[in-house]
Amino acid sequence: MQPTKVGLWLAAALHAGLLLHGQTPAYDIASLQNVPVSARDGVKLGTDVYLPARNGAIAPGRFPAIVERTPYNKSSVPPALIHYYVTRGYAVVLQDVRGRFASEGQWRRSTRNERPSPTGLRSEVLRSNLWQRLLHR
Repeated sequence: MQPTKVGLWLAAALHAGLLLHGQTPAYDIASLQNVPVSARDGVKLGTDVYLPARNGAIAPGRFPAIVERTPYNKSSVPPALIHYYVTRGYAVVLQDVRGRFASEGQWRRSTRNERPSPTGLRSEVLRSNLWQRLLHR
């Protein structure tokens, strides 16, 4: 894992630890892995989604989301971090950028396509009916 990425995850974990100190996990985890989410140009991007759950079903309600698009393999995110956030009520969305690991397309270093706006990712996820597939699995 790249040092800056480790630093960002560590900073986020410490921040959450300060905010949630003493809070016990309230949720289980529902997940879908390697879901092909279509980018605006039709390229399929490998996406893992982890959502808060209770009794084997996705918990009702809205949850803040942590979204990461990475050229370093979405599977390299430590499971303990995913567990920490999801069990405390956060959705976690991890996505490989185009041309890397579980994503189609050609990877080009430092292109605009690798830094889309959060709105762009949200619309891609919504257009792919990802949330509906999670709710009806």
